[in-house]
Amino acid sequence: MKFLVPTDFSKNSKHAIRYAAHLAKPLGAEVILLHAWNQIPASSELEELSVITGIEYFAERSEHSLEKTIRELENSYPVFAQPISKQGFAPDVIKSLAAEINVDLVIMGRRGMGAVGRMILGSVSSKVFTSDVRPLLVVPDKTAITELNEIVFATDFYDSDLEHLKVITKIARAFNSNITVLHLRQKGSAHELPSAFFEDYEKSIRTKLRYAGLSFEQRECSDLHEAYETYVKTNHVNLISVAGVHRSLMEQWVNPSFSKHILGHTDIPVLVFAAYDSENSDF
Repeated sequence: MKFLVPTDFSKNSKHAIRYAAHLAKPLGAEVILLHAWNQIPASSELEELSVITGIEYFAERSEHSLEKTIRELENSYPVFAQPISKQGFAPDVIKSLAAEINVDLVIMGRRGMGAVGRMILGSVSSKVFTSDVRPLLVVPDKTAITELNEIVFATDFYDSDLEHLKVITKIARAFNSNITVLHLRQKGSAHELPSAFFEDYEKSIRTKLRYAGLSFEQRECSDLHEAYETYVKTNHVNLISVAGVHRSLMEQWVNPSFSKHILGHTDIPVLVFAAYDSENSDF
């Protein structure tokens, strides 16, 4: 497995690097650090040589900081591959590089946010989230680097669930984690499914995915966001996985995505997959 971990060398991004290394070690994954940098715009009066010198300065500083970060951690976490330094706008560089080197997971830090920050979500990690980089693991700065005892997979019954649960199970095996596949059913929903559907869904997943620590749970609630937050706190969840569904600008305004809400309201890592349905559904 390959993890791409962008960093700006801030406190929260360094915390995400440690978390990524902690996750990678038992999985036998390699961690590729990335720093995307931009040169300060030069004055039109500067000569071309001065501009080139400026670019070299920023490139060398980026490479030096990456190497220093690895040296600080490599004794405890011998998981780091050759770091990458690239010039460009960070979200664009992250998206293109993740596809170019075919990484299994992009892991990013997220600083603590107040009410305004939760509404705007203007950080680089949020811009990467809206650019549909998947799978994406966002690590809040208050996340404890500990064993993954409890993992929740929030389901809304997408055909992609099985594929994503295979990834979750690979992580869970490395940490001997419990996985709860959780569906919260909103009271009075016009799209309520028959109770037998959840039983068929569980049977289908269990038939194709053998893991002793796998359980299924369905609950009814009045407010989905509040119910998930309460469940995570009550059950001491260490990682939550949610579906990231592409929405138009109007849909985002009228009906904000559940995954984006969770990203702004939890202090545990959130793993976002790209959800999809296929023509030949298994469920």
